[in-house]
Amino acid sequence: MKNFTNVEVKASAIQGRGVFAKKDFKPKATVLVWDTSHEVDENEINHLPESKRNFMTRYKGKWIVMQEPMRFVNHSCEANTRSENGEDVAVCKIKAGEEITSDYRSEKGRKDGMSLWCGDV
Repeated sequence: MKNFTNVEVKASAIQGRGVFAKKDFKPKATVLVWDTSHEVDENEINHLPESKRNFMTRYKGKWIVMQEPMRFVNHSCEANTRSENGEDVAVCKIKAGEEITSDYRSEKGRKDGMSLWCGDV
């Protein structure tokens, strides 16, 4: 497991692995900063292994493969962070030990094809 300053990746009750706070975060605090260095050309996407395609999103008009720890942030309909300018920002108080979640519906262009059940029809 990699060591991150304010968060850690470990087993999640939501799914597989998740990202957990190692400290308390106040609302509007930056929880995670995205690593946007892994850009992928539109023509390359279908040639990537599924393990990478499952962790793609658009950022500033380009496709990126999310890196650790961001790739392990699980979806929640009642997320405690929101994506904002390449960062995940707390929308409420987050306690140390709490899982960091994001509402994937707010991330335009995700390539994971997941079904979202947050009351959407």
